Amino acid sequence: MKYKKLFLGLIATIIVCGIAKAQGTRPGKETRELITEIKKVIHKESLVKERIRQQELDQELAGPSITKRTCNSPIS
Repeated sequence: MKYKKLFLGLIATIIVCGIAKAQGTRPGKETRELITEIKKVIHKESLVKERIRQQELDQELAGPSITKRTCNSPIS
């Protein structure tokens, strides 16, 4: 009985180690495609953020617009 539990424990350990090793191997084609797609999305998002920041900076450097009223008092 004692050896039966030991044997089953050994088999379970081998199975768990085999599964862990199989998951640690090189990613499959789908995984690589997903990673590539994620990198593209992140790159596009960073370009959009950079473009928005540049527009905000350009607006700051250009100063306040003439058409905008900057105070509540009427123009006299």
